Amino acid sequence: MRTGLFVVFVATSLSLCACGGTPIAPAPHTYSLPDNRSAAGQPNAVGHKLFVADSTSNAITVYASSATGDVASVDRIHGATTRLEQPNYVALDAAGDLFVTNLAGNSVTEYARAASGNANPIAVLTGGVTQLSSPSGIALDSSGRVYVANFSSGEAYITVYRANPNGGVAPSQTIFDSVGLNSIAGLAVRGSTLYVSALDIFFNAEVNEYPTTSNGIVSPSAQIAGLTNPSGVAIESTGKIVVVDGATVKVFAANANGSPALLQTITGAATQLNGPMGVALGSGEIFVADQSTPAITSYNNTWTGDKAPLTDVTGTLTKLAAPVGIAFRL
Repeated sequence: MRTGLFVVFVATSLSLCACGGTPIAPAPHTYSLPDNRSAAGQPNAVGHKLFVADSTSNAITVYASSATGDVASVDRIHGATTRLEQPNYVALDAAGDLFVTNLAGNSVTEYARAASGNANPIAVLTGGVTQLSSPSGIALDSSGRVYVANFSSGEAYITVYRANPNGGVAPSQTIFDSVGLNSIAGLAVRGSTLYVSALDIFFNAEVNEYPTTSNGIVSPSAQIAGLTNPSGVAIESTGKIVVVDGATVKVFAANANGSPALLQTITGAATQLNGPMGVALGSGEIFVADQSTPAITSYNNTWTGDKAPLTDVTGTLTKLAAPVGIAFRL
């Protein structure tokens, strides 16, 4: 691997492990979802949930997507059995199973759709052969393959695994940027394209796109340059690219490349954005995990400017301490 400077997006102390992993007997995966649509074909709010990786409390907190104010979570995955170790970013597969990167555990843990409390993961990707190193962003493609961003102790890189990885599984692909990346935060996949929020070795902040088939040292197929400090990234069904950049939510066109004009910018004092790290797209909303407040805020996905959030989950009852990744489930 090439060497370079290393910048961490999340200020946490790391306890690294390169130990071998013992596979957990996998539970069967059923790729069917309940019908959550109304007679008019629009999503119903009932049953929609947000899954939030709360790093310093070693928990996944779950909220109704309509929740606002100082409210308790509707569920919480927490406890020694969960094997959560500084959970960072999260992703959901087509069955609703939850995948979590564990920054301090050098692992990816997977939980069944109905997991609750001190739940056993149904799979744990761990061990030196996995090449996981301070894993951060995570994304899944339509076939269930798992993409993980790794901070490493030198150059950041991406590892890719077959669907339903468990135990000590070597990556099927390892992606290095041709310029070199200091750090990677969020990942997203849409179709055959992988989107990566990163800082390169020259401290240029960008969102890079790579074909999902990439392997080895590759150049981006497209790049949004001129950003400040990108973290979470998500892709709308239309292909629009939504990025949390500094204290701003930025929305770019699907074909954005170079230094493109912004379609939308959500920023300013009224937004209450404060250390945003993760972003997820709901049924017409943009949900943001604000690490510094801590809070979960949401905004209409057509908004631009200095707008007060639609919802703002914050306070003692929420048990939020340092939310990073966030995922939305119908």
